[in-house]
Amino acid sequence: MFVSRNQLTALPPELSALRKLRLLHAAGNRLSTLPHTFYSLVSLKDLNLNENQFQVFPEPSYLSNIRILSMTHNQIQELPADMRPLGMLRELDLSDNQLTSISKGISLFRSLA
Repeated sequence: MFVSRNQLTALPPELSALRKLRLLHAAGNRLSTLPHTFYSLVSLKDLNLNENQFQVFPEPSYLSNIRILSMTHNQIQELPADMRPLGMLRELDLSDNQLTSISKGISLFRSLA
């Protein structure tokens, strides 16, 4: 699903009904959080949230099946201390944010490219 370059301020909770959704590109919107039902997207593997308004990294348990996560050009200042739920992650791009450090937990992801 491609919903990039719109004026979305939120993703609808009803999105969780799309159990077979594998790809979601929502770049260039005005998103700052993910709905609490996001964890239901068990088939989602590729998530692009570039150029939004995230200041806080999304709850890792919402992203447990994600393999490719891109969140460039947001305002994220720090990563969660516990990133273990992101164990399936293979690619992570956090370029052009406001990070001042990288979580020690990042060392758990030996498969990151």
